Amino acid sequence: MKRFLSCFVVVLLLAGHVAAQGPAGLVVYFESGDEVYLLLAEHAGSKRGWAGFGGGPREGETISQTAAHKGMEESRGYFSQ
Repeated sequence: MKRFLSCFVVVLLLAGHVAAQGPAGLVVYFESGDEVYLLLAEHAGSKRGWAGFGGGPREGETISQTAAHKGMEESRGYFSQ
């Protein structure tokens, strides 16, 4: 069983525009003992690998809120807000 479960939201801001909201990024992983597992995308045809998940902010969301809701959606609710 997983001993330690973490979901970290990594927020990346575009330099130069403090008022503008830049893109948000997300790294979902868990640790079990000395091993670290990362969430990867699974596409049609059982192809797995690194991929960007589509979507964007809901109206009025901050970058952090967008990253959190995308993490919840893409993990099928496993990582909740």
